[in-house]
Amino acid sequence: MQTHQNIKTNSNADTAQHCTWVTQTKLIQTEQVFEPWPGWNCFPCNFKTLGGNTSFSVEDQGGSDALMIIATNDTAAYLGGAEVDLDVTPNVASELRIPVGDITAGSFIAVVSEMVNGEPVELASNELVSGTLKKLSFTPTQSEVQLKFVNTSSGSGGLSLFTVDFAVLMPTAVNVLVRVCDEASDWRFGSGGGGQEKSNEIAGIGNHYTAEFWEYSSRLGRRENLDPIVNSSVSPYAVFDNNPILKNDKNGKTPTAIIGLVVGFVEAGIDLGSQVAGNLSKGKTF
Repeated sequence: MQTHQNIKTNSNADTAQHCTWVTQTKLIQTEQVFEPWPGWNCFPCNFKTLGGNTSFSVEDQGGSDALMIIATNDTAAYLGGAEVDLDVTPNVASELRIPVGDITAGSFIAVVSEMVNGEPVELASNELVSGTLKKLSFTPTQSEVQLKFVNTSSGSGGLSLFTVDFAVLMPTAVNVLVRVCDEASDWRFGSGGGGQEKSNEIAGIGNHYTAEFWEYSSRLGRRENLDPIVNSSVSPYAVFDNNPILKNDKNGKTPTAIIGLVVGFVEAGIDLGSQVAGNLSKGKTF
């Protein structure tokens, strides 16, 4: 079993002012790999022939490995080949890894499809090349898919495959310890929070503030507790009366207007009104 982690790690300088360890939940992708076929004892492993002139054979490669050989000889392209049904989990990312041995004749592709409302829907396809590892990545919506190896040429075709791996990536939640620090440019008390305390251990640096009357999430723009002052016109979780441009709230109790901004808006409004009045007096409508 292999594990792929989607966790981003940030390094902090030794000059950090305050640090703490917090537990955070992260999603990791756990890869589960199966080897469904071919096997020396199961071949042709529920494979079905396509076209009228396809045959199977297998060569023991020692141990559990085998070399599956598909031979076709049809008069038209896209007829000869092999098909197998594969049980899958709907809406789970999956991948087929196909080690191609040799293509002695013809040209082959691998195709994964599923049946939806009685019609085949292609999920992934790839051209096969001798001596390469080809991958088909797909996310099925059904519980069964069909894998086909098809000769895209007319006449004879020969394809050999080593053991095919089928992998699924399962999201798994794990708890990890994360070191959270205030850098020198991000003081726990400072203008970024209006003089309030930054509770960095809750949601990361600068994303949560604590004051006398509130816990405030700067990411969501809302309180984490009910406003102690009831105002029927706004939500009890609202901050700054839903107007963070014109209002400030240093202790989380009562939003107040930012005087400089209000004066500026008033002056701008007066100036605009004067311009409109002047335009109207000159017969202009703009």
